[in-house]
Amino acid sequence: MESTGTKCKGKTRISIYLCIFIFSNMLAADLCLADRGRVRIVDGVVVADNGSPLRGAHGNYANDVYKNLSWWINLRDHYKLNALRLDTRITWPPDSDKLSDMLDLDQVFGDVDAAVDRAGEAGMYIIVDNHTSCCGNYNRALVEEFWDEAASRYGDRTHVIFEMQNEPVAWYPEDYTADDIEFEADMYHYIRSRAPNTHIILWSFAKSTSAMKGKIDQAPSIDYRNASVGIHPYRHTTTDGLNALNALRAYYPVIVTEFADLPDKDTYPLTIWDFCENKGISWMYLDLRFLPDGGYGNYGEGVVDPAAWPLTWPADPAYSASPDSDPPSAPAALKALSARRK
Repeated sequence: MESTGTKCKGKTRISIYLCIFIFSNMLAADLCLADRGRVRIVDGVVVADNGSPLRGAHGNYANDVYKNLSWWINLRDHYKLNALRLDTRITWPPDSDKLSDMLDLDQVFGDVDAAVDRAGEAGMYIIVDNHTSCCGNYNRALVEEFWDEAASRYGDRTHVIFEMQNEPVAWYPEDYTADDIEFEADMYHYIRSRAPNTHIILWSFAKSTSAMKGKIDQAPSIDYRNASVGIHPYRHTTTDGLNALNALRAYYPVIVTEFADLPDKDTYPLTIWDFCENKGISWMYLDLRFLPDGGYGNYGEGVVDPAAWPLTWPADPAYSASPDSDPPSAPAALKALSARRK
């Protein structure tokens, strides 16, 4: 009899544990969102599945904060961002262009896996950015190794965007040679053959000038129905350069995948924010180094007062009670941020 009673108690205990386990997983599932749909191209700009601009931060894959869903939720709900550009490098030293310096890809992309999963659960987009051999340099063999691995892992994840190679040429569009242009086209087709549906960001110009269009025109085999031009309008970008960025969208889709302040603080980042928000251009800011628990860019002092975040751009309506509502219009300017800098 004792033996039977013990068994019954054991079964009851197991049943209780099982119920708790199932309920906990159901609760976790309710808190997590499904992967966002593929990005779209609207009015020459890469935007979210609902037409909202992409607004994001920049981070390095080798950071444990990206494994925590709460970090992503804070990025989304407090800072009103809907994307992260993940700086990913497969060599050590991180700027090496030598195949012999390649890291264990399972280890590198194991960390990326976690970030991709958490971003999906938070209903956010993630740009897997090949930052290997940064910057102003590339090794085609390393690029192929990177995308063989990344495409096989994330090609079917609808919230993932690929950025082929960060700033492959130093430092102006005028410096892209015929070989560099061929590289852009070849790698587009290389990735596309492995990830037929993933949006691919190409070129990643380190500066914005009127020479961009002429260079892009020389690679006519690239299909921009699901690809775009990445642009980094750093402080040496003139007003003419910003106008060239906006004009380019009439011919090729654009996205600003990097900009930041340098140590001599001024209003430069605010100018770029103003410009992007006025024009409805999606942006990724490099230097959010005030974010809690890390997650910031890899250099620069940063000029944004944490208390100023977020003051002017609206949240992606996908995170509101009415996810099917129309996306918010871009504000005329970041007036509140600008006022704080005066």
